[in-house]
Amino acid sequence: MAKIGIRKKPGKVLNDRLLAAAKDGNVAAIEQAIKEGAQVDAQGDGQSTALQYAAWHGHANATIALLEAGAKIDQADKDDNGPLHFAAYDGHLDVVKALLEAGAKINVQNQRQNTPLALAVCNGHITTVKSLLEGGADVDIQDIDERTALHWAAHTGNTEIAKLLLAAGVSPTIEDTNRHKPFEVARDKGHDELAKYLQSVADGKNETSDSGRGEAGYG
Repeated sequence: MAKIGIRKKPGKVLNDRLLAAAKDGNVAAIEQAIKEGAQVDAQGDGQSTALQYAAWHGHANATIALLEAGAKIDQADKDDNGPLHFAAYDGHLDVVKALLEAGAKINVQNQRQNTPLALAVCNGHITTVKSLLEGGADVDIQDIDERTALHWAAHTGNTEIAKLLLAAGVSPTIEDTNRHKPFEVARDKGHDELAKYLQSVADGKNETSDSGRGEAGYG
């Protein structure tokens, strides 16, 4: 006797095909699934959409195809992460650029109030950080723990990113919920040279220039 299983509804099958194609970056399969009736903003695991999957996996062409098909550019998942969050987190520069050019909200925040910039900084994606800064990202936005992007640069000990943020105008004196300024975070994490530099900037002894390099020539 043949096994009797639960049949998926036709729409569900098409939507699953679309989500799988987005994960794989298969533009032809994406276009075919949509042509056959898949919902471009259908949600899969964690309420993620095809556009989020394409952004997460770094598929720029698939991202563009989904946007052209009408995908919601800032649609968030269950944790309020949108496509730009996913692309920035993994440093997928081409996807970040495609989303920004299509009008993605650059300062969008997730449940922990992290912006795409903060996620790119936290993971050390320098070129992505530069792209977001050039796109006008707000450098002083604070997350749920009142940390700015500079706190994250200090936490990871990334001097180059710290300089980029300072050149973009980030405040070196904002305190997090532990009342720690960025230089104190760097010091606590053992990034002594960066801590000294950030403290000198916070104390006004080392003003940053457009290049992000202080007068003392740190680095």
